[in-house]
Amino acid sequence: MMNIDQIIDIYFFTQCEKYGYEYEPKIYMWDFRYYMARAEERKYAVDENKLKEYFPLDVVTKGLLEIYQDLLNLKFEEIKNPKVWSDDVTMVSKFTLYYT
Repeated sequence: MMNIDQIIDIYFFTQCEKYGYEYEPKIYMWDFRYYMARAEERKYAVDENKLKEYFPLDVVTKGLLEIYQDLLNLKFEEIKNPKVWSDDVTMVSKFTLYYT
């Protein structure tokens, strides 16, 4: 009788053959996000690039910083004209607000 690991191994092997992928019996941590994205595309018909259109980076970043400010009692300020490796990079400074 096969154990669960053998069953899973056979399943992944057959799926790789079915979709034309090279079979690798182990999933390494650095590959995990890639395989999760492929599984989401197949199971839920999710296209990450299409999904990104609904969540512009500047809007999401602003919202996340606001949440952190509220939850963690922080204040973020954008640093104007920072020395960075790309014009696409935004640099912020963090301050902890203390109440007495």
